[in-house]
Formats: sequence, structure tokens, C-alpha cells
Amino acid sequence: AVFATVIELKTWRVEKIIESIKTGKSQENPIQVLERATFIFPEPEIFFIQGEIFRHFYLETKETNFSEKAVSSYRRAAEINVFSPKYHRTLAMMLMEIGQYKEAEKEFIKTVEVYPTKALYNFELGLFYKKIGKLNLAKVYLEKGEKLPPSSKDEINLIKEYKSGKSF
Repeated sequence: AVFATVIELKTWRVEKIIESIKTGKSQENPIQVLERATFIFPEPEIFFIQGEIFRHFYLETKETNFSEKAVSSYRRAAEINVFSPKYHRTLAMMLMEIGQYKEAEKEFIKTVEVYPTKALYNFELGLFYKKIGKLNLAKVYLEKGEKLPPSSKDEINLIKEYKSGKSF
């Protein structure tokens, strides 16, 4: 009971920190606040938020140290929760953004492995393969994404766009 209470308190403290950053209530440097939170209880969402901040800095400045920190943070989130397609997908997108296509491919594949029935993830893998010139694999995943039922308006729009400009 004591162990469970300690874990619950740590989780609660980290959730409060994350909420204060998301709502803008914290006046401190968000990176320093998140680093403190990781020492309390390393939750994947903390690393994901760190990755988002570093990714934003990278997109604004194009400095590679920010992209490396974003990748590192996203990778840590994906390592802690290997069953979250969100973390693998975001890591894949960041790796693709910086041109690390082999690593991006692995993460896109993990995303589809974790959630194989989501049309969006299959489409994204297909579009990635199309971008890097692996047209046979692109066709497989684009067709699979087309056959799967969409689960959001974004997926419906993506399928419509794909069907209207289909090049296969």
C-alpha cells in the first residue's frame, strides 16, 4: 500500500506539472520544469512534450542540436511506452524531417505494427515509401489505408485526396 501510494503521489505531481505547462500557468522555463518532472517520475508524456518543444525550436532555427534533442526526447517516450503509436509516429515524422530515412522507416513500421487497422498510419507509411522512391511498398500501404475504415475526419479527407490524385 505504501509503495502504491508513493507511485500515485509521484504520478499526481508529474500530471500537475504537465498541466501547468500545457495551460501556461507555469512561469518557469518549460524545459527545466520538465527535466525536474523526469526526476520525480519519468512518464513518456513528459519526454513527448520535451520533444515537441525542441521540435518547435528546430523548425524556427534549423539548428541541428534542437533536432537531436527532439529525436532523443521522442525516442525516450517511445522506449517507455512501446505500445503508443503516437510516440512512434511523431518520432518517425521528426526523423523524416531531418533526413534520417532508415530510422524513420523503422518508426513508421512500428506505428503500423502497434495499430495496424488505422487507415492514417498505413497512408503515412505509404506516402513515406512514395517519398523515398519505394513505389511497390508505397502501393501496398496506400491501398491498405484506402481499404481500412477511416476513424476521423482527417482520415476521410486524406482518403478523398488520395483517391482524387491517385497515381497508381
